[in-house]
Amino acid sequence: MLLDQLRTMQLKEETFHKSSDYLSELSTSASPYRSHSSEQVTHADRSSMITWSYQIVDCCRISRSIALSAASLFDRFMSKQSLRAGLVMHSKYDFQLIFITCLIIALKARAGMVAESDFVSATMCQGLYQQDEIVCMEMEILKVLGWRVNGPNIHEFIHLYLELLPDDVKSSKTIAMLTNSATAMAEQATLDYPMALQAPSAIAMACILSSMQSLELHPLERIALLHMMTRVNVNENVHHVRARLEHVEQRQRLEVTSKHSSRCSSPSMHSHQSNGSRSSSSRRADAEGIMIYYGQMIDNASSDSHTSPVCVFESSSSCEPSGRRL
Repeated sequence: MLLDQLRTMQLKEETFHKSSDYLSELSTSASPYRSHSSEQVTHADRSSMITWSYQIVDCCRISRSIALSAASLFDRFMSKQSLRAGLVMHSKYDFQLIFITCLIIALKARAGMVAESDFVSATMCQGLYQQDEIVCMEMEILKVLGWRVNGPNIHEFIHLYLELLPDDVKSSKTIAMLTNSATAMAEQATLDYPMALQAPSAIAMACILSSMQSLELHPLERIALLHMMTRVNVNENVHHVRARLEHVEQRQRLEVTSKHSSRCSSPSMHSHQSNGSRSSSSRRADAEGIMIYYGQMIDNASSDSHTSPVCVFESSSSCEPSGRRL
């Protein structure tokens, strides 16, 4: 039964739920959407939006699997090379609108939340977008994706792979640690654009293999994991994906070290803006400034709960479990 479910998920990721290298395809000189605009969307813009979505779901106290599904919806929409997707490559304002809408769709379809458009516009988006913009974009995304919004994500593959282990093994504390480690790796891998081009099943298996290497597993646990891998159809790119995953982890460690060093040497450079400095003009729907604005929100969310659009969920009773209303 589990193997049949796994095969169905793998079939989905290889057909309707596959992404392509849209950043290159839509930016190439042969693309009809190519522009000389200075607003060219980059890998960093995508990463910023996914990081923001992690904060949203964390404050709602729901699984980051929802954010992974939103990122998948976004990548699939952009891969369709529609007129909207091509134009968005040169408009950070629209780029952000599409990602926010994909998160709303994921919250509805995967978390059972009812996201009211007025709440999303006024609170979640801090007035950057009007209700009709969000509603129209939601319909456009659903039509382009053929209403296929329940594709498998990396977290789901990880849990399904490990569910194939014997009961006495998968109930151990070590396997629980392995699960946590692998899902955390998956979340970091999703921030990396080249990784988004790989099959979720391959990323999931790469995360499990990397976690196995970092943990001290009992010999029987290791044997059970290896036996599990012989039962599933492991994606042929898993070794390439694992090498990329290791590169991502190394880069992130260097970034953390660099940030820590700069904070120690120059504390004043890490100071955050006060409530007063966050005027309405800093939240304007200016395509050049929007990603900067949210970048600042991400950096300051932990220390400035009053100005972060993410932190409004912390005191909201509407973010309780499934079937809840935003």
